[in-house]
Amino acid sequence: MVVPDHRYCFDHYLGPSDIADVIGAHEERRTVYSVASVIKNRALLTHNRKSRHWLGIHGSPPKDLQRHNAVRDGWEEFKAADGRCIDVHAWQFTPETIAAIFVDLNSLGLTALSPIRIFRTPVFRREFTVVLRKTSA
Repeated sequence: MVVPDHRYCFDHYLGPSDIADVIGAHEERRTVYSVASVIKNRALLTHNRKSRHWLGIHGSPPKDLQRHNAVRDGWEEFKAADGRCIDVHAWQFTPETIAAIFVDLNSLGLTALSPIRIFRTPVFRREFTVVLRKTSA
């Protein structure tokens, strides 16, 4: 898998996903993004210039009024979609957080896939690579 590292793209302010997010989506049998994902994407996204993120220049988080308007707009967009998919990122990962999620998924028996290698995000890139293998049942 080639996975965006949220620290070096427009997802920077969203924070990493965790096992509770994954199990929640599984239990809800989610087929479209949640209202939370839409609102977070509309209210907290920043620029997508990977070199600037690597230099620690992430842009400013939205100010209160701007954030409030983006939250309102995201909620309205979600309601207007009426169950149709809205193109947002639902998951945010780093090499470390995806490794922890796979440990939990495997220990709970929720996946037959295990990472055999997780490469760190190369400098001035925005994605990292995960090599998976199917484990025996």
